Amino acid sequence: WKERMDQLRRLQRLGNGGCLQFDGFAANFKYVRESLVAQLLDLRSTVAKEACKCVAHVSCAMKDSFDIHADYFIPTLLKMLIVTVAIISESGNFCMRTMVENVRCPRYFARIVEGCKSKNSTLRQRCFEYVDLAVTVSTPSDLDKIWEVLSETLLHGLRDALSETRQTCRMTFLRLKAVFPERMLRLHDRLDGVSQKMLAEDEANGILRRSERITP
Repeated sequence: WKERMDQLRRLQRLGNGGCLQFDGFAANFKYVRESLVAQLLDLRSTVAKEACKCVAHVSCAMKDSFDIHADYFIPTLLKMLIVTVAIISESGNFCMRTMVENVRCPRYFARIVEGCKSKNSTLRQRCFEYVDLAVTVSTPSDLDKIWEVLSETLLHGLRDALSETRQTCRMTFLRLKAVFPERMLRLHDRLDGVSQKMLAEDEANGILRRSERITP
């Protein structure tokens, strides 16, 4: 396992040296994905953490060209979020947030939405946080591409059993209202009275000004 750790660190050093910017690297990265997934799922928390750092590092370097790889890694990373070992779950969260911040979301957004439908409340909350982060960093044109699934997912989250999830979705709603006021007005009309009241209170209290990004 120490040799595997060394290889993960070597891959990160290649990124620091600029190798990840070459087209040849991007084209051949798919051949190491399976091995990286195996390291993400390793029972040793130190290996899993290093693998998360490696995937996150590559996503930062490759930016939008990493989108097809993000779609590949997300199912594994979502599994890590509900592991009871804190180092593993926190590392998975760090990797997910790094990818969402650096890689355009239309290709892999459906993967996150799947997590929003999970019966596990922890996984649902995390995935709605990723939705909120995607809305924060995405361009209006990218949001337009995922609008149908985004709006329906948001409606679902505003009715979630977990109060923290509902609050996260209200923040997302208000972010979108600033970008698509007419669309959000129509979406507002589909909400129940309680949700409408809570949204009005959050907006009046400046919830977006008080919100801070979660830092891993």
